[in-house]
Amino acid sequence: MNRTLPPAMVAGLEALGTELVSWAETHRDSTLAEQEQAVLARVRAALPGLLAAVLTQSTRQFDPGMRRTPAPCPTCGQRCRVQRAGGGGS
Repeated sequence: MNRTLPPAMVAGLEALGTELVSWAETHRDSTLAEQEQAVLARVRAALPGLLAAVLTQSTRQFDPGMRRTPAPCPTCGQRCRVQRAGGGGS
C-alpha cells in the first residue's frame, strides 16, 4: 500500500502507540486481565479522535477539499448542485 495516510489519523495512532508502549514498559509481568483493561481503556480514549479522522476522510461535508464537489444524486447518480429545502430565495 503506497497511500499516504491522513496526518490526523497518523497522529492519533502514534499517540495510541506511545500510550501503549509507555504502559507496557511500566507494567511488566502484569496479568493478562490488567493488560487487556489497559489496552481497552487507551483504545477507547483514542476512538473519538480516530473516528473524527475517518469521518473527515469519508464524509464530503467534513472534508474542506471536497465541500464544493457536488454530491451524486441518490436517484440517478448524476452530480448536481444541492438545492435548499423550502424553496425560499436568499
